[in-house]
Amino acid sequence: MREIVRFLESSASCLAFCRIPSDAQASTDLLLSAGFTCIEELVTLECDLSGETLVKLSNPAITIATSTDLAAITAIATQAFRHDRYHADIKIPGAIADSIKAAWARNNAAGRADATFLFRRQDEVCGFNTCLLRDKTALIDLIAVAPAHQASGVGSALVTAAQDHYVKRCNSLQVGTQSSNHGSLRLYEKHGFRRIRIDRTFHWHPSAMKATT
Repeated sequence: MREIVRFLESSASCLAFCRIPSDAQASTDLLLSAGFTCIEELVTLECDLSGETLVKLSNPAITIATSTDLAAITAIATQAFRHDRYHADIKIPGAIADSIKAAWARNNAAGRADATFLFRRQDEVCGFNTCLLRDKTALIDLIAVAPAHQASGVGSALVTAAQDHYVKRCNSLQVGTQSSNHGSLRLYEKHGFRRIRIDRTFHWHPSAMKATT
């Protein structure tokens, strides 16, 4: 581990991260001793899509994003995220964390995602859900609701849209959220998701090397 940290320092890395199972105590101790900091506890949840339990619903507020929606998606991503590893890391300025999530959302909507669902009210984009596809598993990779429209059913509608879109096309739909984000956990469990894994995310910054040598 010390050799890895020395390599990171010599390569002028500004951030490295590692994610391990939450019960891997030996690995946790090793990372902490090398100057890594535990940033979050990430809960992965899964919903079965292979059975007959889901009924396809039509919601006129839901559309599939196009290139003309990129600016709106980027704007929401810049404002909406607070429960993520970048915002949780006190060594990362909030503006930089915002820009990371905005670039991530834009890249997803511009073609990285298999599908990007939008929720509109009176032609205003209120939220988005970008999903990836890995074999027979769909992943909610990034989902956000504009601050002015939170707690109004937009997030729930976007989760339902993904379930409806991928039902019977995939075996399951997965999503990850922080253990501290209780509202998000309640939302997914309300939609039939169950917790299948808990991991811890660790960050390393150059100053960590100086503190441990």
